[in-house]
Amino acid sequence: MKEKWTFIWRFCTIFGLFSGLILHNFSTQAQQSHLLGPVSLLSYTKVVNDTAVRGRVVTKNKLPVDGVKVLVANSQIPPATTDIDGYFTLDLPKGFAFGSTNNIIVFGAKLKGVGYVVSRSNNFVLITVNREDSERLNNVLIFDSSKKPISKLNILINGFSYISNAAGKIILKGTITKSAKFQIRDYRIISKVFVQKAASVHLYVSKIEKEVAVKPPPPKPDTTTTKDTTQQVDSTEQKKDTTIQTLTSRQATIISRKTYIDADFSVLEKAKIIFKLKSEKIEKQINEIQKRLSSDANLDSADRARLQAQLEKLQRDLAKNRADYDRYQVDVRRRIAKMKKLLSDTKEELARTQLERKLEKQQAFTRSIIFISLALIAAVVAIFLYFISRRRKKQKEQLAEKVLEINQQKEEITAQRDMIEEQAIELEKRNEKITDSIRYAQTIQDSILPTKNMIHEVFRDSFIFYRPKDIVSGDFYWFTQKGDDLIISAIDCTGHGVPGGFMTMMGNSLLNQIINVDNILDPAEILNLLDAKVKETLQTHLREEDDERGGDGMDMVLLKLNLKERKGTFAGAKNPLYYIHEGQEDLLYIRGTSMSIGSLFSKKGRTYKSHEFDIQGDETFYLVTDGYQDQLGGASKNPDGKRKKFMRQRFMDILKSGSKLPMNEQKAILDREFEEWKEIGDQTDDVTVIGIKIDLHKMQNGQAVGQDFTSDSSENVNI
Repeated sequence: MKEKWTFIWRFCTIFGLFSGLILHNFSTQAQQSHLLGPVSLLSYTKVVNDTAVRGRVVTKNKLPVDGVKVLVANSQIPPATTDIDGYFTLDLPKGFAFGSTNNIIVFGAKLKGVGYVVSRSNNFVLITVNREDSERLNNVLIFDSSKKPISKLNILINGFSYISNAAGKIILKGTITKSAKFQIRDYRIISKVFVQKAASVHLYVSKIEKEVAVKPPPPKPDTTTTKDTTQQVDSTEQKKDTTIQTLTSRQATIISRKTYIDADFSVLEKAKIIFKLKSEKIEKQINEIQKRLSSDANLDSADRARLQAQLEKLQRDLAKNRADYDRYQVDVRRRIAKMKKLLSDTKEELARTQLERKLEKQQAFTRSIIFISLALIAAVVAIFLYFISRRRKKQKEQLAEKVLEINQQKEEITAQRDMIEEQAIELEKRNEKITDSIRYAQTIQDSILPTKNMIHEVFRDSFIFYRPKDIVSGDFYWFTQKGDDLIISAIDCTGHGVPGGFMTMMGNSLLNQIINVDNILDPAEILNLLDAKVKETLQTHLREEDDERGGDGMDMVLLKLNLKERKGTFAGAKNPLYYIHEGQEDLLYIRGTSMSIGSLFSKKGRTYKSHEFDIQGDETFYLVTDGYQDQLGGASKNPDGKRKKFMRQRFMDILKSGSKLPMNEQKAILDREFEEWKEIGDQTDDVTVIGIKIDLHKMQNGQAVGQDFTSDSSENVNI
């Protein structure tokens, strides 16, 4: 029975909504018939009292169509282009009459005149075309009727909830089309304006006045005396059928009356546009005549009198147009007030009917419950008492068992807590020992690095930006002087932390052996020999199950400078050498060989190459690892809020912009940009950036850049 009534209720609701839509269309046409008569443009043979026709092109969903051509076929009339709101103006010659072949054409699609709505007094043409808008919208702006933005307004767009900001703007999470559905509680959407360039839609809304709910009168008491039970059931069923029919018809009436009210508002908005356009045109003509009367001194008395009479006529027309709009507005609002009153009365009647039906349902349900309850109450009480006695006995037994189990668990938890506390103390001690060992490893690693003062004595204009990720770094830098040759390098070993620290120890030892002991000074030959020694060491100590470690190695930049001969030689393993000439704007770089030192995965027979160049004047060189450009950060600057790499081009722009500044300021800029990009995130990798500036003008003036390069000293500066 319940499913039956549910089906009937849903059918009545759908039928009422469908009837409301039909009444809405009928009421809209009926209210527009006295102002906007739907006539055929082909039979409208002459333009009334004007030389221009204004109109608007919209889609079947009442959305404006902008940027399209509107023209009159078989005529010399210039075509018009619709603006962003779909409006256009066709300038017609005087006395022009529409013939049977003068169809209105939009985008080359031939449209029949029957579909046009023409205002006889204002020549306003509304053209509906079958076109689906595919533009995507990114944001929505909400304004009230006075074009002021509305903030903190909750709106549903295609079922998703948004809240407007202080400027009345909503930035969508994705994009929507012009056919999107907008719903605002307690507000009515007056119009939609689509701004194509800004990919946004402007919603103009007005607040709906809430009606005060009138409480229905209390139901009349049933004065019926005792009747036969069968007759009561039959009368109840008849009342239900009558109530459902009455409820359905009243709901349909409410929907229809709401539709009438919305239709009146729609007609009022359209009439406002039509009257406004005519007022603007009359005001424009008045301004032109007043301007001519005040500025043209050559007018004779006859022309001046004719213009003055025309001015007075236009002023009367303007006043009449405004008065017509005021009278029309008063009439529409009067009809709206009347419909609201009828709607309120219908709602009150519907509320009373619903209350009566609810009471009838409650009475029927109460009678059924009484009959069933009296039949079952005795059996339920007996069964209930029996099960309560058994349950209490069982609960006492279970309670004793749980108490014993809880005591055992308490003892186990106490023992586990003591064991965890002992393990925590032991782990803390081990952690302290490991941290002390790593810090001692850092001390050892720092001892093998050349001090910044040593490098500064040779390159007075220089800086070293060195920032390990962990306590022990996988990056290190190396420097030595062999006679007139200065050799400096920035090395990035595989990994960071303790594994990277071991690789730096091995790399430092091998560079000392190759350069300082074996006296090999060619950068390419140094890298080839270093690559062979690292591979030999790794292959000797790697076990068979550690084949995945075969990719370990070093990426490095090795630069040899001979300032006396003004020669420079560079060789690189994957990392490039950056440099810039004094007085030039571009930051240049030399690519290194795309092969890591010691990698067992590199191609056999491939070797490193040297790049020789002349030192032409004052130049600045930058030796870097990839830690700076690979740093993750910038979450607050990215639209998606994700951390991204700093990237090589951004890093080059920083070097380029600061190349003319002193070296200590360049280092400060690198430090500041690195921190701002990293924000509160962790450092991704070890970072090393070395900058050295060569000033040959000082050498020509007798000032050495560093030590005396004419000496035969070959002492390693990093010892």
